[in-house]
Amino acid sequence: MLDDPAEAETWFARYFERYREAWRLHDDALACLHELTAPSAGSGAGAASAPLRLGIITNGDLAFQTRKLERLELTAHVEHFVASGDFGATKPDASIFLHAVDLFGVEPHEAAYIGDRFRTDAVGAADAGLTGVWLDRPGRATDAERTEAATRGIPILRSLAPLPALLRPHP
Repeated sequence: MLDDPAEAETWFARYFERYREAWRLHDDALACLHELTAPSAGSGAGAASAPLRLGIITNGDLAFQTRKLERLELTAHVEHFVASGDFGATKPDASIFLHAVDLFGVEPHEAAYIGDRFRTDAVGAADAGLTGVWLDRPGRATDAERTEAATRGIPILRSLAPLPALLRPHP
């Protein structure tokens, strides 16, 4: 136990530095990101569709999450970044999703939100009129969650690999 506040602060600073050094992307993240942000080949008369525009909504602290994006070299891919502390409402409140949609200048039904928490992310987005997608990497969805997701039209993904096809369906 650390009784000396200065010693505890030093310990925490070292711990936090190691924590930040451990930040890593999932193996499928960059491939998905590149596929989403590249123009698609299109169909018909050879028309290509524009790259998808990406943003982030976080219930975390903006400065902390920004440092994470910078460390992972993702800032160039993110057009808008909304943090609940700055906005004044947290996910799953519809207002934070609608604020992000307004920043992009699109209607809710034209936007999708992908998150790793069923109720906070996927259901919150769906309740706001967006396409909610649940990234359930560990596969821990309960039967009740799977049923609710199916009823609400919320896809459940185990990886990011199917996401580009989901967001850019081919005719």
